[in-house]
Amino acid sequence: MKRPKIFLTIISKIKQKKDWLSVLFSTMGIKLIDLFRGLFVAQYLGPETFGILSAIQLISQLNKYGSLGFNAIAGREVPFLEGKGELEKADEVKQNAYSSELIFSTILLTIGIISVLFIQSKSLKYAILLASIGLFLGKIGKLHRTELVLEKKFIPLSLVDIWISAIISILIIFSVPYYGMHGILFLTALGSLIAILVFQRYIQYQYKFSIKINELIRQIGIGVPLVFGTLSYGFYRYSEKFIIMFFIGMKELGYYAIATKIMQSTLHIALTRIKVVKIQISTHLGRGNYGLAHNIIKKESMIFSLALLVIAPVIALGVNYLVPIYLSKYASAITAMQLITIAPAIRIIGSFFSIAIISPLVNKQKLIAPVQISATVLIYVLSFILYYHDNLSLTNFIIIDIIGYLFYHIGIVIIYYYYFVRKYVQTIC
Repeated sequence: MKRPKIFLTIISKIKQKKDWLSVLFSTMGIKLIDLFRGLFVAQYLGPETFGILSAIQLISQLNKYGSLGFNAIAGREVPFLEGKGELEKADEVKQNAYSSELIFSTILLTIGIISVLFIQSKSLKYAILLASIGLFLGKIGKLHRTELVLEKKFIPLSLVDIWISAIISILIIFSVPYYGMHGILFLTALGSLIAILVFQRYIQYQYKFSIKINELIRQIGIGVPLVFGTLSYGFYRYSEKFIIMFFIGMKELGYYAIATKIMQSTLHIALTRIKVVKIQISTHLGRGNYGLAHNIIKKESMIFSLALLVIAPVIALGVNYLVPIYLSKYASAITAMQLITIAPAIRIIGSFFSIAIISPLVNKQKLIAPVQISATVLIYVLSFILYYHDNLSLTNFIIIDIIGYLFYHIGIVIIYYYYFVRKYVQTIC
């Protein structure tokens, strides 16, 4: 006996809310743990050493920014193909994407190991080696996370993430007085390894290493624009640290690292929603429900942008009272920390809209990189102007940073309306 369509819709909505709440609470918990750990480590190491650690962690951030787009291809194409009922094609996409990502991760690890041979400082040698191993394990863990998201196993994914985060954070707090930043880098890599082993228990998909040349070429053709988008965003984020490091100072980089922890803790609450809604939106696009997908994107973007804007002054007030007590070494950066609370509301604006832009339907991901590169050029130009006039402070740079974010996300919204709304949504109205 078939269940009524309305009954299935209600079940789907209940499950989606449960999935999102599990990811939301997990992310909130992880970010709170990460924030507490970061504050403890920052206070213990001091601004300058914390700035050095932040610079070393640029290697680990290649897990996010150093990608050829294979995970993104699986994430965007598999729900779309499943929505069309092309299950064999979906499986082929996954096997090729995962195998290609595994090869790329191994290449990055090899580059990291070779680079250690040319560094004189023992301390930096160990730090870069540990960061490179952490990067490799982090990328393999990301493969597992991609599959769990595609299987819609958000609850076990959330539980594993929060427990591992809590355990590793406790170990870091107890070890940092003895092993400093090397202990942090080692335990971070260990956390990724444990996550991989636990994730294996929940994944149903039977992965086999397989690369078909034709499919690989096709994915590279799709992945190159995605790479440009990811790399251009990574270039922007790296540029933030490079500008501070070379033109303001390593100590200020430590201040900025704390400020961005505050920003990320609020931003990721909203980004968790995207993980859940992305699958739903992609499926609607695959089925031709363009108006419905558009309504979801508009509603979600508006709700979370406004929510983050409301939260910003509350966090800024908390920073004003708590930093002098618990982070006395960073008291001179209070204004910068308060300013950066505005950034999450801006950074979420284009995040929902980009789901449609990079979908197989619209397929305009190649336009994202030029917008991001333009934003990067903008922050460099504004920073150089202030530096030339001897006015480049951390607070002024954060204002420039917010202008850069606003420029980029407005560009994403324009692309969305021009290539998706005008072509697909308005034609069915």
